[in-house]
Amino acid sequence: MFAIIVTQPKSLVKQKYKKVTQNSHFFYNFSNFFAFFRHINNKNNE
Repeated sequence: MFAIIVTQPKSLVKQKYKKVTQNSHFFYNFSNFFAFFRHINNKNNE
């Protein structure tokens, strides 16, 4: 996801950087939820 931002012109990067800092919190929570979901799946598969 971050690679998409890097390939864009730097002027857009500066505008999007503020959005990224806001979205990074969402992505962090999403990754935690995904890890928790995998953890539950592993317990069900045992």
